[in-house]
Amino acid sequence: MASRTAFLVASIVIACVCADARVNTQTQSADITTALLTEVRALRTTIALVLGAGANGQLTLGRLQLQEQRVNAIGARLDTTRERLGETQREALERREYCKSLESALTTPATWGHGEYPSSREVLEQMLTKCRTDAASAAVEIQRLTGEEAALAADLSTEQSRWSDLNRRLEEIEVVLSRNQ
Repeated sequence: MASRTAFLVASIVIACVCADARVNTQTQSADITTALLTEVRALRTTIALVLGAGANGQLTLGRLQLQEQRVNAIGARLDTTRERLGETQREALERREYCKSLESALTTPATWGHGEYPSSREVLEQMLTKCRTDAASAAVEIQRLTGEEAALAADLSTEQSRWSDLNRRLEEIEVVLSRNQ
């Protein structure tokens, strides 16, 4: 009987140890499952953030390239306008000098018929009238080109500002992506 009692006690002790081990295993299993679930959720969040930032980065990069094309196009138009303005200013100066020489020739009849001036006062007056009309047209063109230059310079400044904003956004996306890697 003593062996039966010892066997019974041993069986009860073994059963209790097994039950405790089973409870500990289930508790550890639940803790591991919770930890794994938390890790999977964190990974999903990170993947979604990286994919979102990557797509946003591609969109921003495309916009940045388009904006750069706009800046370059306006810059080229501004350069062309400045060249035309310079040429027109030089031509207007030459035209004014020519008008002065015609006026001088009108006041000095001895120059009529010599060199580039005609011998008739009437023809000389017609040339002076045309010269003044051309000079006035050149002045109007200079004003137009000056206005166009100012407008293009303002447009260029605006487009460069937009380009800078897009570039800053792209750098922010790059920082987000580098933090998550």
